[in-house]
Amino acid sequence: MIVEEPPYELLAVFADADAQAFVERLVERGQERQCLRPFRWRSRRDAMRDGLVARPVDVVSALLPAGLQPRVLLV
Repeated sequence: MIVEEPPYELLAVFADADAQAFVERLVERGQERQCLRPFRWRSRRDAMRDGLVARPVDVVSALLPAGLQPRVLLV
């Protein structure tokens, strides 16, 4: 399930809105059909797309609350 508030197990950060919509639907459908186990995750699109490539640690650090260390997917 996509959530806004921590805790979440996965943070997915996207540079492209189409890729974000595709992955969101792919994961949600997998969970609905029980191909994927249910897990809490957050999906965000980085408005500064170049920053995601040039400074991924800075982008991810800004999105994570202090002390939270989920898995991170950069697309």
